[in-house]
Amino acid sequence: MIWNKYKLINFFREHLDEEIILKKTVNMFQIQGNIKYVEEIDLCSYRLFEVYLKNNSVEKETYLTLHDKFIGIHLAKKSKKSGIHQNGNPTQIPYEELAVIMP
Repeated sequence: MIWNKYKLINFFREHLDEEIILKKTVNMFQIQGNIKYVEEIDLCSYRLFEVYLKNNSVEKETYLTLHDKFIGIHLAKKSKKSGIHQNGNPTQIPYEELAVIMP
């Protein structure tokens, strides 16, 4: 299936609290977790959708942002001492290179 922003929004909403795997078909990159929320953010006439994935086996939190041509993936690690997120490098996957798997 070729994904786009609106297909993914509907898919994430239909599968809240379910586990998914997101893969980039061009290389070995993949993210796994349970869909915890899908949120619409209004940025002054531009609407952005954010999805939070929770993976209990790692200490990183995964935030997805759905753009018109790609999905942005941002990994953050929460510091145990301060509770502050230490930001990782964001990744972008064009929709035509995205695979979604339900394990």
